[in-house]
Amino acid sequence: MSRTGLFWRGAAAAVLLWAGRPVGAQSIPEIQPSRVLKLAAERSLEKIPVISRVIIGPDGTTLATAGDDHLVRFWDTETGRVLGRLEAHADWVRATAFQPGGDRFISAGDDRRIRFWDASSGTRLQSVAENVQPVWCLAFRPDGREFAAGGFSDTVRVFDAETGELLRELDAPGRDVRALTYSPDGLHLAAAGQGGTIRVWNADDGSLIGNFAEHNGRVNALAYSPDGAHLVSGGDDGSVRLWDGRTYRAIGAMPAQGAKILSLAFCGSGMLAAGGTDNRIYLWDLAAQRPLYRLTGHTGSVSTMAWNAARGTLISSGFDTTVCFWRLDGLDVTARQGQTASAGAAILGRRLPLTAETTAAE
Repeated sequence: MSRTGLFWRGAAAAVLLWAGRPVGAQSIPEIQPSRVLKLAAERSLEKIPVISRVIIGPDGTTLATAGDDHLVRFWDTETGRVLGRLEAHADWVRATAFQPGGDRFISAGDDRRIRFWDASSGTRLQSVAENVQPVWCLAFRPDGREFAAGGFSDTVRVFDAETGELLRELDAPGRDVRALTYSPDGLHLAAAGQGGTIRVWNADDGSLIGNFAEHNGRVNALAYSPDGAHLVSGGDDGSVRLWDGRTYRAIGAMPAQGAKILSLAFCGSGMLAAGGTDNRIYLWDLAAQRPLYRLTGHTGSVSTMAWNAARGTLISSGFDTTVCFWRLDGLDVTARQGQTASAGAAILGRRLPLTAETTAAE
C-alpha cells in the first residue's frame, strides 16, 4: 500500500519465571519511545479515542489505527502525518487487516459488520453479512485468499477474501475469542480466548488439530514466530506461554510480568515484545528465555502492538490514546542484565521528524 495511493479527504484530529523471580524484581534497562503520536478528539466527540488496533501496511510506510471513535486512521510511518480516515462503522472498531499481496483492507468491530475497502483509494466495497455478535479479531491467511473472524460467539468464521462468501464455520474455544492467527506457512489457524484454551485447525479443511490448555484464565494474544517454529500466547494470568509451532507441545512458560498480557509481537525471530495492563512492554530473548529491556512511556494498558520490519520499529498503543514508536534496529539482544538505562536508550538511533500531529517523548 503506497503513500501516494491514499487520497481520503478530511483532516483527522489528529514471561518466563526468570531466575525464579518475577520480572519486576530484576534490574532491567529501560527504554523510552523515540516518538509519540498523540491523538485528538474529533469535532463531535468530547473524549480522545482509545486505540484498540495498530497494524502496518505491507510496504512498511503506512500505519493504520482503529478505536472507540468508530474510525480507522492511516498515518505515514516516517512523518507521522495523517493520510486519511475511513468512516462507515457505527461502533467501536476492534480489528483491522491488510490483505497480503492484495489490494484489500478489512475492518470490523462492535457493530457486527466486516467492511471491505480498496486499500489504495479508501473506497468502500462490499460488507460481509452481519455477524450474530461483535467481532474482536481478524486474520488474513498469508496467501491472501481468505480471512478468519472471531469475537463474542462460539464460532470462528472463515470468508473468501474477494467475494466475502462464508467458507466454513469452526467451533471456537468458548464464547469469547480474543485472538486469531495463521501460521506463516498458512497451514494452521489458531484461536484463543475465554477459558484459556488454544484451539488449532487445519486451515485447508477446518479439521481440528488439537486443544492446548496451559493458561489459567482468558488468552488475549497469540503470535507465531516469523519462521513458524514457535507459537506464543499471553493472557489474564500474566504469563506468556511458548509452544512448538508444529507439534504444539508446551515448551516454556514466561510468567510474572506482574500484569495481564494484552498484546504480543515478534521483533524478528528471536525477540518477543509483550505488553500489558501495567502500561509497560517487556522485550524477551526467546532463545535464552530472559528479559532484555523494559519499554516505558505509556500511561495506560498496552492493548496492541505491531512490528515494522522495514523500519526496525515496534509500534504500540492502547488505553492512553497515544501511539508510541520504539526504534529497535541495532538492539543488542545479547545485552547483559544490569546494563544502564542510558545505554539501552542510546541504541535507539535518530529520532524521526515530527509534525503538528506528533509530540516527541523527552
